[in-house]
Amino acid sequence: MGHFLYVVPEFLGVLERIQGNVSADVKSAVDMVSGISQSVSTTHGSFCSLFNQTLAGFETIRSATGACVQQVDGQLADSLRKAAGAYLDADEGAASVLGKFFR
Repeated sequence: MGHFLYVVPEFLGVLERIQGNVSADVKSAVDMVSGISQSVSTTHGSFCSLFNQTLAGFETIRSATGACVQQVDGQLADSLRKAAGAYLDADEGAASVLGKFFR
């Protein structure tokens, strides 16, 4: 009891930018291995076809997972931005109301 929650809207903005960077990093990581199964097929031919089919499956799963993580990161960044705005609006609104009482 007696604990308070402090919200610093500027820090929410920092977190929003961090999430935006995470989203870009995820895309970069997914893109880095995109097409690797095709490269293996080209360099190793049919000798590794079973391995290559498995690799292609994992490549597809990784791509889909990366897209989902990017989407969640984007939604989180958007929510952080909206929360910062809501807290600022609430603070300004409360300050305005209190200002009327103490003039």
